[in-house]
This record gives sequence, C-alpha cells and structure tokens, in this order.
Amino acid sequence: MRDYHVIGTARSLDKCEELLLSVSQMNRKEHLTVIELDVRDASAIATLSQSLKDKDIYLDGLINNAGVCLDGDGSFDVELAKLSSLTQPILESTFSVNTFAPIYLIQACYNQLKDGASILNVSSSMGSLQQMSPGWIAYRTSKAALNAATLILSAEFRPRNIAVNSICPGWARTNAVQLAIFN
Repeated sequence: MRDYHVIGTARSLDKCEELLLSVSQMNRKEHLTVIELDVRDASAIATLSQSLKDKDIYLDGLINNAGVCLDGDGSFDVELAKLSSLTQPILESTFSVNTFAPIYLIQACYNQLKDGASILNVSSSMGSLQQMSPGWIAYRTSKAALNAATLILSAEFRPRNIAVNSICPGWARTNAVQLAIFN
C-alpha cells in the first residue's frame, strides 16, 4: 500500500468524531489530519494555504466536496424549491459554498499541487444543463457554474498534467469534509 496522508477539513471538528474514531480503529490515524475550516471564509482558506507552504506540503490530490442545498429548506418538494421561494441569502450562500469555495481552494493550493496531481470537484446531475427542470435554482445553477469552472480549470492545468474533473456520486446528506492527499 502506498504511503499517504490525508488532510481533511470540516466546519466543526466536533462533527468529525465518528470519522476519527473509525480511522483510529483501522490503525490508520497517523495517516489523517483534520483541520477546522469554513470554506466560506477566504481568510481561513488563505491560512490553510500558508500552512501547507510553511510545512512544505505538496498535494497529490484535492477533493472539493463541501456542498449545500438550501432551496426549499433542503426538501424534495419542488413546490417549496421554486423561484418564488428563493431569497438573496439562499442564492449567495449556495454559490459561496458550491461554486466560489472550490475555486478559492484550488487557487490557494495552486503552488502546492504537484505536477500530475488530480483535482476532483463533487458536483451533481442537477447541475447538468441537459437535466435542468423546475426548482432548486440556487443549487442547480451553483453546480452548473462549478461544472463550467471545472472545464476552464482543466484546460488551465493541462500544461502541468493536473487532471481537473467533476463527479456526481449521487445524493447524500453529510457534514462535508474537504480532502487533500499527499505523500
């Protein structure tokens, strides 16, 4: 097995207890570091980036998997998630986490990404232009924008042989943890 180390970030370390316990039970705790990070806070992202530089850490991978669906209070009821219920705070918060944060994290980690690294943005089929339908406008458009940014960044990172991709793993309600992998 390859020697690796995972840096995970979470809004609250209290919510990572289960993850840390399971990693500890697998005797892999020395391979995981969890840092508190609110991805909506640009200064916190800058601090994380500076910490990586200070510790001379270079990343093999970056997984942007923080995400929110605030339309309709996270309900599956399309009537609750229509445009008439959209508010400015919902739209701005959704874009802040789903679109802006991954871009800021990639930008902040640019110099710490090894040539040949991989960047993975967790998106959604709801962000596919071919699958647009009524409801969840903040969530859908934020994920469509993330997909567009992924394509743009994929071309920009090509000279460094860094793969930038979006994936849709399916619906999940989680307390998201950002991940970066290095060896």
